[in-house]
Amino acid sequence: MSHDQLLKLLIKEFIGQFFELFLPEWAPHFDFSHPEWQEQELFPDPPDGPRREVDLLCKVKTRSPVQPILRNEETWQVLVHIEVERNDPLPTISRRMHRYYTFLR
Repeated sequence: MSHDQLLKLLIKEFIGQFFELFLPEWAPHFDFSHPEWQEQELFPDPPDGPRREVDLLCKVKTRSPVQPILRNEETWQVLVHIEVERNDPLPTISRRMHRYYTFLR
């Protein structure tokens, strides 16, 4: 198993602890008790457009409503997108993350 695969497996198993360690200011806002891992393939321009694949995509409930409040909902969910990268320069990752954000939105 490659380091990339192992890290992704560990993040999937310990998503709450991952947030507590690397994003401690965000961790209290999410309920990681039942994460819903999503399909990793994105099709931004079907049927003939390119296929994209994200590393990890997870739907989690929030502990409080997300701003701006659009509806009177009791529970809220967010998508958590994590990319595991080692050697890509920051400008390359920034452009790719912006494209993924656009596709997921």
